[in-house]
Amino acid sequence: MPNGCKLKPMDNLEYKAGVTADGYGIAPADEMPPALSADDFQQIEMSLDIPVADYIAEDTINFNPEETELEVGRIIANAKTGGVVFNGRDISSADPALLNPDCW
Repeated sequence: MPNGCKLKPMDNLEYKAGVTADGYGIAPADEMPPALSADDFQQIEMSLDIPVADYIAEDTINFNPEETELEVGRIIANAKTGGVVFNGRDISSADPALLNPDCW
């Protein structure tokens, strides 16, 4: 420290691995996260949407393309068991005729 300087460095200016200057713990930047497995994605849920705007000629009708998705239903897939549920109905091993909503 230069002569005549009355400043004293704060204690938290020294480097400490895995800790912020305020003392909060952080993950090391050089460690890889654990590999993901099927257990991490045991159940995946997604909506089944039809982008209606893709099927309408823009010059034939006045519409907002951002608001023209048709939500058909929700699909839940279980990666561990192989089960698939569509709108609350198990279709994993269903008869193809049962997949037609007219048959419900």
